[in-house]
Amino acid sequence: METEERAALAQSTYTPTYEAERQRFRAMRSYRRIVLLCILYGALFSYLLVRIGIQLVKILAFHVPVYAAISMWVSATLLILFMYLFVTVLTAPRRNAKRRMRQLLEAYPSIPSVTQTFRADEVTIRSEDEINGARFAYSAIRRISETDDLFLFWTKEKQVFPVAKQGLSGVDVPGFRALMDAKCPKAKRRWRNEA
Repeated sequence: METEERAALAQSTYTPTYEAERQRFRAMRSYRRIVLLCILYGALFSYLLVRIGIQLVKILAFHVPVYAAISMWVSATLLILFMYLFVTVLTAPRRNAKRRMRQLLEAYPSIPSVTQTFRADEVTIRSEDEINGARFAYSAIRRISETDDLFLFWTKEKQVFPVAKQGLSGVDVPGFRALMDAKCPKAKRRWRNEA
């Protein structure tokens, strides 16, 4: 009851859509991990191509039977596996968004909206069909990121909750950024450049 009586500084209603969930999962992935994966896959890809090339030279120049070049077949199999894994990593946000939307449709008759209320000392998150919700103190927020349509908040324990830009009330997008700068001074913030 107390929470309802206090004035809200800002409020947002987020209804998950495929596009918003895709943006969310894309923003949640670690770019350091992707860069390291690209470097690793590039090195392995190059190594396997060289191994295949050496075996092809042996087959063509020295007339080694194709079935005897086991190293070439193992390298080719690993090359195909690495390409599959690389494509899987790059398309993960799309697959995760589709899965999330299927999970929501399986669990609820219609996709529920979530309302986030930003008060003076905490953020309250409540689903439209739930009485109870979650509360986070601003000090629990460690990172804030912005996509085309969302703000994403990471807590200390790596929980992520989205806030829809289109659903903001009480404040506009630049005002919301200023509010978060004031309320979460220790959080890492990655705002989009509006140019």
